[in-house]
Amino acid sequence: MAFHFILLTFILLMLLQAYLFRRTGLLRIRYDRRLSVRSCHEGDEIEMVETIENRKWLPVPWLRVESQMPAALSFGTQANFDVSAGNIYQNHKSLFSLMPYTRITRRHTVKCIKRGYYRAESVSMTAGDLFGFASATRRIDIGFELIVYPKPLLPEEWDLPAHSWMGEAVVRRWIVDDPFLIAGTREYRYGDPLQGINWKASARTGKLQVHKRDYSADHRLMIVLNVEDHEGMWSVATDDELVEYGLSAAAGMARHAVENGLEAGFAANAAEAGRTGEEKPAYVEPDAGQPHLTAIFESMARLKTERLLPLHELLQMIGERLAGRTDIAILTSYENDRIAEAARKLKQQGHAVRILPLRLPARNASGKKKAGQPA
Repeated sequence: MAFHFILLTFILLMLLQAYLFRRTGLLRIRYDRRLSVRSCHEGDEIEMVETIENRKWLPVPWLRVESQMPAALSFGTQANFDVSAGNIYQNHKSLFSLMPYTRITRRHTVKCIKRGYYRAESVSMTAGDLFGFASATRRIDIGFELIVYPKPLLPEEWDLPAHSWMGEAVVRRWIVDDPFLIAGTREYRYGDPLQGINWKASARTGKLQVHKRDYSADHRLMIVLNVEDHEGMWSVATDDELVEYGLSAAAGMARHAVENGLEAGFAANAAEAGRTGEEKPAYVEPDAGQPHLTAIFESMARLKTERLLPLHELLQMIGERLAGRTDIAILTSYENDRIAEAARKLKQQGHAVRILPLRLPARNASGKKKAGQPA
């Protein structure tokens, strides 16, 4: 009789705890996930921090947090953390056991292996009782984003006929200053020559000011990328590696230009991911300074590999928008009569245009891998 009473009591207690857990298991549970930075470059390592807190007197025997993250973010191995990787997305599972009024913080090392714009909208949180009789599930919005810039190639890494041309552009930046073409003042930017400082304006404003010159003095560079990996391409690029190489080369050219005092801009015949409203071709007006270079990198990071319009139409649009004489570098995997005609019209408008053939360094003229190169 005593045994049956104990058994009945035990069953009632299990049912009671299951009932309580079903109603309060996820009550007063707080979860947060954040990244150490909002943006970084391809190849950088960052940190993802998970914080979970039980703000009630009942313990939570087990709790699982699941989410989908882009496969381009590589996570290190860690206890109570499981990753099921796929080609595009990977499923993450974090397991916790929470005592009353407990907070747990976990830090994960993340390597950003590919440029892009990444968002994580929500996580799914599931908690269960001690005996597995009851569970509760809830979705939590986290809504963080990560912008991974392309890794800028150094000038010696460009497999493009751009070295001497970029050098000429940098030299022109310093030798074409005409003191008779001053159009006011502006704040000093990194790379501006010291002889261009306007000391009176600097004293008046309290900030270092330089002479603002006409376009013949402030040389500008517009970098144009064609996301079409071959002529006659359908909407989506099939040679993703070629497009990524083009973006890294373009990023290196932009950084080299800005660090040498030029104004740099960027345009491509594809839209940017994560933007609201109607899709438009990526376009960043030439300007100088580190904040502007960051804006160029962000445009490159967000760039889709889907063609929005043909290159010759993009060049026509650029000609309509540029306000002054500009060096235009066109990175493209092919050239045809319409592109050549659009480039000719840009030259007629006073721009200096250079078409730079875009090829992967590890490929020969036929488009095949060279002998000895990894596939």
